[in-house]
Amino acid sequence: MVKSIAEQQKAHAPTFLGYVFRFTLPYLLPVLLVVWAVFFR
Repeated sequence: MVKSIAEQQKAHAPTFLGYVFRFTLPYLLPVLLVVWAVFFR
């Protein structure tokens, strides 16, 4: 739904995998590593 609205407004909207690789992994991966190091070691 958000992608279709963005396309109507002629704004760039990333695909789902593009969003995951560009925004989610760079921020969540370090957080997950810190949590793992603190609680599971």
